[in-house]
Amino acid sequence: MTATASTTPTPPAPPSAASGGGPRLGPVGWLRWGWRQLTSMRTALFLLMLLAVGAVPGSIFPQRSIDPGRVADYIAANPTVAPWLDRLSFFDVFASPWFSAIYLLLVVSLLGCIVPRVRAHWAAVRTQPPRAPARLDRLSAYAEGESATADPAEVLDRAEAVLRRRGYRVARHDQTSLSAETGYLRETGNLVFHIGICAIIIGVAYGYLLGWRGDVIVPAGSSFASTVSTYDTITAGPLVDTEAIPPFQLTLDDLRVAFEEKIASQLGAPRAFQATVTTVERPGAAPVTQPLNLNAPVVIDGADVYLLGNGYAPVVTVRDSAGTVLYREATPFLPQDGSYRSVGTVKVVAAAPKELGLSGLFLPTADPRTDAPVASIFPDLRNPELVLAVFEGTLFPGVGPSRSTRSTPPR
Repeated sequence: MTATASTTPTPPAPPSAASGGGPRLGPVGWLRWGWRQLTSMRTALFLLMLLAVGAVPGSIFPQRSIDPGRVADYIAANPTVAPWLDRLSFFDVFASPWFSAIYLLLVVSLLGCIVPRVRAHWAAVRTQPPRAPARLDRLSAYAEGESATADPAEVLDRAEAVLRRRGYRVARHDQTSLSAETGYLRETGNLVFHIGICAIIIGVAYGYLLGWRGDVIVPAGSSFASTVSTYDTITAGPLVDTEAIPPFQLTLDDLRVAFEEKIASQLGAPRAFQATVTTVERPGAAPVTQPLNLNAPVVIDGADVYLLGNGYAPVVTVRDSAGTVLYREATPFLPQDGSYRSVGTVKVVAAAPKELGLSGLFLPTADPRTDAPVASIFPDLRNPELVLAVFEGTLFPGVGPSRSTRSTPPR
């Protein structure tokens, strides 16, 4: 006796979540998953922390947008490390691709997190409180009382008035019950906080893309015309047309500076900076004279003009052996310390047969002792001196000093 049997193969069951397989995600599913991860509050906080960490090199290393000279000096003093730092944009941190990527991801994350929450919160605020349950004993905390004489409508009116005074939102769904809720303003404050952060970040980005900054030294009594070539340093955003910079004119009429002279422990501390400027907004416009103080800029054709610092610009006169004036100009010297020990250079290209270069220090109040070190002991003009080294020949780096002299300019 024989027996035969046949079987029909069945396809394997798809993997389930219990077996560890999970559903397969297509391209759209992966995009949704990535978007949810990016717009989560955890990711936004991580990107905010990453942005703060990424800004640290900008406070440690000199930045080209602020002081290109210091960047060049740092690179020259660190020939081994500086090229690698430059490749990683550590001298242009806030314009680097990696910092911009963190910045943009943070903005997208915040917007993607805020917009759905605002929509949901707006719907929740407009929705009335839910109907009070018929059985209060189902709630975790409740209280009850009875009155044999009070009218039900009067009780509801009194309860509604008390709840509204305490900030509850009240709704009546019928003539025998009312419901109230509070706490929805907490989410409003949370959203306002996050919207404020997002607005600050977008505002900073807007200022970077469409803003510009120019620095220029203007001696007292001199004028300045706003063009790209007349600024000492200028930094413009990627979307700024430098040819459209406002063509205003500014004359520094006077600059008064006061220093502490009575309190010994604060001797030389600055006490007041008061400048008077005359501005012409556009060619052909009437001049306007107005004060310019620290943290009180003058607005000219949409540009804010700030008083960032001050120093001395002694009038240096150079004559040849025949008495002919080869150079006479107010020459800015840059302060190096609180006593205004300042450095500067003078280029006398009219000298013959060799050009002359003067480099050295301006001391507002030099120590009168002959054996004293070369330093200023007070920031105001009390005993001004120039200490200069003289270079001769063609004016280019590398020519050594031929002789030096010490002179006292007139006040």
